[in-house]
Amino acid sequence: MTNTIIDLNPTKLTVSLRYQARKTPGQKPLPELADSIAAQGLLQNIVVTKAKKRGAYEVVAGGRRLQAIQLLMADGRWPEDQQVPALLVAGDTALEASITENVQREAMHPADEFEAFAALIEQGQTIEDVAARFGVSPHVVKRRMRLASVASELITAYRAGEMALDALMAFAVSEDRERQRDVWAGLSDWERAHPHAIRNRMTVDELTANSGITRYVGLDAYHAAGGRSFRDLFADEEDGRSIYIQDRTLLEQLALAKLDAEAEAIRAEGWGWVEATLEADHEQLRNYGRLARKPLHCWIFWPIWWLLVFKACSTRRARQQRHSMRLRPLMVLTRPAGGSLVQRAT
Repeated sequence: MTNTIIDLNPTKLTVSLRYQARKTPGQKPLPELADSIAAQGLLQNIVVTKAKKRGAYEVVAGGRRLQAIQLLMADGRWPEDQQVPALLVAGDTALEASITENVQREAMHPADEFEAFAALIEQGQTIEDVAARFGVSPHVVKRRMRLASVASELITAYRAGEMALDALMAFAVSEDRERQRDVWAGLSDWERAHPHAIRNRMTVDELTANSGITRYVGLDAYHAAGGRSFRDLFADEEDGRSIYIQDRTLLEQLALAKLDAEAEAIRAEGWGWVEATLEADHEQLRNYGRLARKPLHCWIFWPIWWLLVFKACSTRRARQQRHSMRLRPLMVLTRPAGGSLVQRAT
């Protein structure tokens, strides 16, 4: 029997159990494949052989494509009269045809994939357009674009197997190609094999949204003041360490302004001298005394109230400790009128 191309109604097709070489499900989600077929059409025909039931066919290669088409049919996105192109093979060669398609096919290198996505964007398509055409999320396209923007020397190393994909992702935390080259050149063999070491070298001077000063000012307040930031597209979106501050000077100005407001309230208490500062080393702090907190005494002799009072005192102490720990890097130095200098947490 000569292999021939025929057009078939998808309702007459089933995935073969007898001749299907691929037993393990593919990694690409079926909805994404369905979206791609809806946008691009079926670019590669399926391979079938005649089933035992008259007029029916078994799919021996392209089972996931058939399942994606069935999803489109259920959604109403596959026209009722639209046929499926298929290569018809004899039953005695069906298993061999299934093995050949799955074994001989070579997947595109990931570097080729994200450079191809970048080429589509350069042709004028939007990120949303590309995402819709290939059945992926816009976030996936943004990741491919970021990888395509990495220094060409690093992409060449990745193609040659000198760098893992995770390492390339770590370099993509910054779009500064010159810095990427400098960091790559200065890495030891051990560091080149560990993405977290690469990411640390790439962001050694950067502040994150998780830093103390950023949390004190507030990321929303920083953005409202015109501050810019960027996100590591390959990190957990809920992790504040994946957001990097680009205007450190503005952030420090906002922190000092907030501290000055705190200092003004302290001045109103009658202190003779108050100074707000973001940093103070140990040598500076040695010149000042430290204002000790007064102990809280909560004694009461009515047993019915003792537990409630003790809980209230413990809660107050815990609240004071958390407040002190949260603002420890941000200090206000004060001096009572006619007294010695002391250090207070704002």
